[in-house]
Amino acid sequence: MLTAGPLLFGRADEIALLERMAEAAAAGRGGALVIRGEPGIGKTALLGALEHAAARYGLRALRAAGTESESRLPYAAIHQLIHPIVARIGELPAAHRDALRTAVGLAEGDPDVYAVGRALLGLITEVAADQPVVLLLDDLHWLDRASLDVLGFVARRVSSEPVLAVGATRTVARDDPQRRSGLPDTELGRLGGADAAALLDSRAPRLPPPLRQRLLAEAAGNPLALVELPKTLATNPSAHATNPSAHATNPSAHATNPSAHATNPSAHDTNPNALATDPSAHAANPGTPAANPNAHAASPSVLDPGPRTVATDPRPVIEGPGTPADGALPLNHRLEAAFAARAAGLGRRATALLLVLAADTTADPRRLLAAASETCGEETGLRDAQEAIDAGLIEMTGSAMRFRHPLMRSAVYQRAPVADRLDAHRALAAQLTAAPDRRLWHLAAATIGTDEALAANLADYAERARARGATMSAVAALRRAGELTDDPRTAGSLLLRAAELASEAGARHEVEQLLAGGDLTGLGPVERARLTNVLEVVRYTGFRDPLQRVRELTGIAVAAHEAGRPELSMQLLWRAASRSFFQATGPETAAARARVAALVDVAAPHPDDPQALAILAYTVPEERGAEVLDRLRRASETGPDAMRFLGSAALVLGDFARSCEWTDVAVAEARAQGRLGVLARLLGGSNWGRLWLGQWDLAHAELTEAHALAQETGEAFYAVAAQTSIATITAMRGGLDRADALLDEVAASPLAAGMRYIQVALAQARGLMHLFRGDAQAAYATLARTFDPAHPSYHRYMRWWLVPDLLDAALAAGRLDDARALTDGLPVLADRIGAPILLVAARYAEVLAGTTTDLGGELDGWPVHRARLQLHLGRGLRRRHRTQQARDLLRAARDTFDALGAGPWSDAARAELRATGEQSRGRVSSARERLSPQELQIAALAAAGLTNREIAERLFLSHRTVGSHLYRIYPKLGITRRAQLAAALENP
Repeated sequence: MLTAGPLLFGRADEIALLERMAEAAAAGRGGALVIRGEPGIGKTALLGALEHAAARYGLRALRAAGTESESRLPYAAIHQLIHPIVARIGELPAAHRDALRTAVGLAEGDPDVYAVGRALLGLITEVAADQPVVLLLDDLHWLDRASLDVLGFVARRVSSEPVLAVGATRTVARDDPQRRSGLPDTELGRLGGADAAALLDSRAPRLPPPLRQRLLAEAAGNPLALVELPKTLATNPSAHATNPSAHATNPSAHATNPSAHATNPSAHDTNPNALATDPSAHAANPGTPAANPNAHAASPSVLDPGPRTVATDPRPVIEGPGTPADGALPLNHRLEAAFAARAAGLGRRATALLLVLAADTTADPRRLLAAASETCGEETGLRDAQEAIDAGLIEMTGSAMRFRHPLMRSAVYQRAPVADRLDAHRALAAQLTAAPDRRLWHLAAATIGTDEALAANLADYAERARARGATMSAVAALRRAGELTDDPRTAGSLLLRAAELASEAGARHEVEQLLAGGDLTGLGPVERARLTNVLEVVRYTGFRDPLQRVRELTGIAVAAHEAGRPELSMQLLWRAASRSFFQATGPETAAARARVAALVDVAAPHPDDPQALAILAYTVPEERGAEVLDRLRRASETGPDAMRFLGSAALVLGDFARSCEWTDVAVAEARAQGRLGVLARLLGGSNWGRLWLGQWDLAHAELTEAHALAQETGEAFYAVAAQTSIATITAMRGGLDRADALLDEVAASPLAAGMRYIQVALAQARGLMHLFRGDAQAAYATLARTFDPAHPSYHRYMRWWLVPDLLDAALAAGRLDDARALTDGLPVLADRIGAPILLVAARYAEVLAGTTTDLGGELDGWPVHRARLQLHLGRGLRRRHRTQQARDLLRAARDTFDALGAGPWSDAARAELRATGEQSRGRVSSARERLSPQELQIAALAAAGLTNREIAERLFLSHRTVGSHLYRIYPKLGITRRAQLAAALENP
């Protein structure tokens, strides 16, 4: 147990968990944990306990804490974290070194946030190779977004490293975007009755029994309340008397000016800087006893941007006996009122110092004292700071001055008159000439009304932040710039730009806030098109009529083109085309799709433009598929965006081999650039084709990676798409129960509702599973519904891809005539378009109809379909007593299924062989199957000759993690060195 640190009441389970994690990290088995809880619950205290454990196990502690004053500064928390090890940046490879130096302001550049993440991962793991590391990250909710993304990236990749990452943050709802990280977390609850009483008695041992009981009831197990509320009684004995005016304050002090909070919508949140305690600072004052670590959880409680009414509420801070508990203020408000009452007794200079500290909790004492002197008009010094220390409100830790708890900061800041707050920010700005970005934000906070020059400076700052990958810092700056300009058109443009950047970052909640708080009326056609692009990202599922939305998008695209913006028109036509393929797939959509295609012919920069070809493939595959396929074969553009569009066009038309070839180029570029969101989309969508090309191992590995990346980057739809494909592979390999669970999750997702692309894939997987379980009637019914325009799984083009599965089910269910009636249009369509998947499906139907036995031609390169036909033909030959011919076909089918790991079909082939009188030994699993999807990726790359560092770059891991994986891979494959990998992966 953690006995070296301060005593914590009621946290034995949490301490034991941290003890185990620290011990594991010291042994090279890293991990991550997020501690959640309400303000005052003891989160920071647990981080302190972990720090003691880290020292005992030999771990080096690196710390960072979010603060409101730095929440808009790109990579501010990263700068804090690596300050003690910044000299070691020079040991990193050049690309990592440059990215990290740029992020922390040591060099110029524009690194992507995930490039910074890879660089930080490399730096931390290099340091940890010398001495295991624990990252102590307090107040995650106040971290700047760039730092939060980078730290999340790192925390998800340290499981094989001697690195432990633990963060503390406030409790949020289960659907809050903050929980998107996927990291394990623990919720810190309130203390039980016995522990709460023990803590109270340790801090206030001589309370009268009635008052003690009342305090326990009021604190309700919150450690901060148990420590701090008794101090209010000690300094103000009348506080517990029921005196309506005991804490009345001057109402005018809380008058609000709407612009006073414009730059700081969370100005009443708490400051998370209270990390360390200094017991000696309070030892001389019995009313402010030594700080108990349980009291120092750092998490904000109040997020409303407007002023609170608690200060003018006539109820006392602590109700006395007989006061109705039902009328009590929320605990956080009562604590803040108690802290405000404590601050109210301070002198003018100490009060000024508290306010400037509340306005910037990261400023150094020299600047704080100077700013306080300016605001109060009197020289402010350390004696005034001591007055606030003696009151138990602030503390000195090293050379830093900080509030003992964030609620103390919010109590001081929110109750100060507006004019005093503005003065504080203005004085701080004057002290920060050497830190121009921080100075800029203080000037913005000090400004009421408009200021065109300041607005322009913030817009420039936004571009610099965006170039460094700090998109959300840029969004905040653009939002404030819009508030500071007097020109409605400029304000609308800035707001729209902020919304565009936020949507690119997947920050849907922030986009909605921007749109709700701004005036975007009277937009011209170009601005309306830009806004429509944003809405397609953040409100995609909110448009309930897909066909109507396609028409709307097309109309807005026309207006944008007429306004001289053909590239913007193409973007909207691409969105209309995507809806046409994913959602609006019924026969009633023909006219709308034809209009999109006609406009593309006009708006495209040239006939073979990759985006134009993709739009045509998505909208009019039946009508112009042959033309598009021919133009795809002649495509000459090779850039990553071109490859992405070309690969997507080939995929939806059914040319899976060419789609994989082009998409692989785009994937390689996305890996090189660290564009994780793009990579998630590419891998999640494109690997569907690999299933039918027989590349199951590669598809499973890349789909697993896509699913993880999609969850990490917020690309939720592509997580659903990847899971659908993973479930299909799982089913075809015989994991029917696991596949059921995966498909159930997909079906329950709101993102799957109305998405015909997902629904038809679900139907295909379910139909195959019914077949594998011997329920042919259910299989046929499920697959036949994909041909019914009234059913949600109907897709006008993808239904033809399911013809082989439908015919298998129909043959087993005795419903071949019904199936042929549904599919009688396939031969003509396949001949007209020439798409490989259609040609394969048509050949499959011909073989089952008995019109051909040719398994070459179109079936070359399609091992899954060829082997299934070999199984059908072999079964037919056996029944006609042509045993030897049957055996040849059945053996070929069996061997293909064995190589794929297609258990159900492999078993069927063996059963048919036994029926011919030939015994076939059971399938032996291949060495590859002993590896996890990620291990298989690593092994394949290593077998291809890549170094550990090169593999790490591709898979966004540390090179030490790659080495650790290989160390585990070798015994699974029965080998001892790298040179044996290729042979081991090729052999069964």
